[in-house]
Amino acid sequence: MQVELVIDGKKLPINGFVQRMIGNSMEGMIEALHGVDEDWDGVEIKIVRDE
Repeated sequence: MQVELVIDGKKLPINGFVQRMIGNSMEGMIEALHGVDEDWDGVEIKIVRDE
């Protein structure tokens, strides 16, 4: 599993442990959603903070 973290357009380097932690957490949340195919390939999430 590959995880990429980009904040304000800047790609942050993350090690394998952090990639697995983020990836596995997101995988569990995604697979709990109704209507998501069990053979999904990728996901994009965009978070914008309120000011």
